[in-house]
Amino acid sequence: MATPAAPTVNYQGTQVELKPDESVLNALLRNGFAIPHSCQAGACQSCLMQADDATKNAVPSASQEALSAAERQQGLFLACCAFPTEALSATLPDASVRPTTTGEIISIDALNQQVMRVLIAAQLDYEPGQFINIRVTSETGEEIQRSYSLARAPVPGQPLELQIKLLADGQFSQWLAQEAQPGTTVTLEGPHGLCHLTDEDLLQPSLLLAGTGTGLAPLLAIIESAHQQNYSGEIHLLFANRQLQDFYCVDLLQEMAANNDNLKLHFLTQQEEASAPIQTGDVYQHLKQLPVDMSRTAVFLCGAESFVTKMRKACFLQGASMKKIRADAFVAS
Repeated sequence: MATPAAPTVNYQGTQVELKPDESVLNALLRNGFAIPHSCQAGACQSCLMQADDATKNAVPSASQEALSAAERQQGLFLACCAFPTEALSATLPDASVRPTTTGEIISIDALNQQVMRVLIAAQLDYEPGQFINIRVTSETGEEIQRSYSLARAPVPGQPLELQIKLLADGQFSQWLAQEAQPGTTVTLEGPHGLCHLTDEDLLQPSLLLAGTGTGLAPLLAIIESAHQQNYSGEIHLLFANRQLQDFYCVDLLQEMAANNDNLKLHFLTQQEEASAPIQTGDVYQHLKQLPVDMSRTAVFLCGAESFVTKMRKACFLQGASMKKIRADAFVAS
């Protein structure tokens, strides 16, 4: 029996044969093509490509799950998640598909020892809970791109806020710590992400927001937006971290809760030396004790990929509809 021909991707007039279990992105990079990319896990959407009309049906559905219906109809897909089984012809999308805008850093300040708040002056329409790709050029001329969630509800004229964790091996966060300053120009692309607040969510009797680390950022935007729209149902925020030093914005959240009776805060850590308002406990067990009807609750999950995966399952087992569970997992670049 003849061995089936390996799938191929045609790019810029060159036909590239994919190796077994090789994505379109890796095949093109292996052949020397400069394809924008970052996380290689389908989260940042930097590697967006577009299939031509003749091969749209060859685009694997898994490579389009994070995209909108309109984007799927255009043949757009994420190259890092595309493992086609038949021939595919693709290009980088026209700039009009994913337009960029220029922003200027207004300020950079610390929220704790690890997390920096960056305010950026820019005009951008987005939904609370979405993220953007931010691109900069370092002093050495290297282009650096990373994805960050927006931490404020969209208000015309208000600066964009990013909450960025400083990582010793993080290209962007090290650029932020060593080179960035007020007045620095950055390029913004987006917004992206389906984990955002909708009008339908505001009809539910309760919202559940759960996050770890800087997964708090998009949840803050959702809380702020819900309050601006006079949402009267209960909002339960589960903010869980392994270590006490990972918590931030606790005072801000307590102030928000003091001004909004429907905001219920749950700060959880695994460390025994926790003190109020942070308590020692298991976030998944705590979920089971919440006084909410999960079948009538809109759920938003943001943070580490392992947390998002486990919490999604836990919410489902508690009665939440998969259609009402939206998540953005943060993955390393």
